Order: sequence, then C-alpha cells, then structure tokens
Amino acid sequence: MPRLNWWDYIQVDKIGHIFFYGATAWCFKKSSIGQSTFYRISFIYIALVLMGIALEYLQQIMEIGRQFDAFDVIANCFGVCLVALLKKC
Repeated sequence: MPRLNWWDYIQVDKIGHIFFYGATAWCFKKSSIGQSTFYRISFIYIALVLMGIALEYLQQIMEIGRQFDAFDVIANCFGVCLVALLKKC
C-alpha cells in the first residue's frame, strides 16, 4: 500500500492565503487597539472568513478558469485563527 506524503498536497499558494489573511486580521487588530471590544474584533474576524468563502464561490461562478477550492478556505480561516489566538502581539 502506498504511503501518503502530506507535502504533495500542500501547495505554495496555501501559504500565501495563510499569510495574507493573517496579515489582514493582524492589521485590523492593531488598528483598533484601545477602541475595540471583543465583539468588534470577533466581527472583523468573522467578516474576513466570510469574505474568503465568498471570494472562492465567486471564482467558481464567474467561469474565468478558476474554481472553488475548499483548501483555500481552510487556509484563509487558519490565517485568521492564528492571529485571533495571539494574546499580546
């Protein structure tokens, strides 16, 4: 039975998704220090996740040679969650 190598399934663009969505969440978090509540920051994180999902669906609907990729959505969510879990940065 062949062994699965996870590195074969991880694509470079997923690292970009994690980085850019994480950077966006971090910028929103830093820009609203002292004036935001837990609910406001949570709303921003949820909005970023929903935006990532919506953009993936739009790629599929527009029929421009791109398609929906669930792993892109997971990478987007992972980037936002990494920033959400950071306590003092």
